Amino acid sequence: MKFFEALGLATNVESWNFLLASTKCDFIAQGYFNQLLTIRTSLTKIGTKSCEMVHDILCSQTGEVIAKGSAVLVCFNFLNQKSEPIPEFIKEKLISHLVHN
Repeated sequence: MKFFEALGLATNVESWNFLLASTKCDFIAQGYFNQLLTIRTSLTKIGTKSCEMVHDILCSQTGEVIAKGSAVLVCFNFLNQKSEPIPEFIKEKLISHLVHN
């Protein structure tokens, strides 16, 4: 959500139009209770109706990688209960943050 907020996109329940279709997380090292973590998110793919993100979860103090994850978000019309193309104004903001792995 912070990624979309940083793009200037509304993340309230009334205007949110994405759903989580897939997610994966691989733990690389042990995390600890109350450990401060930093999450780095990158956008790696943008399709007509979906986008893919990758996440690195790091210990804030040491920079050690704790976990790596990925997620696929689908643009979804909750009223009609169907996927739909990502609106152009959102796609433009997403494309400006696309990275190639």
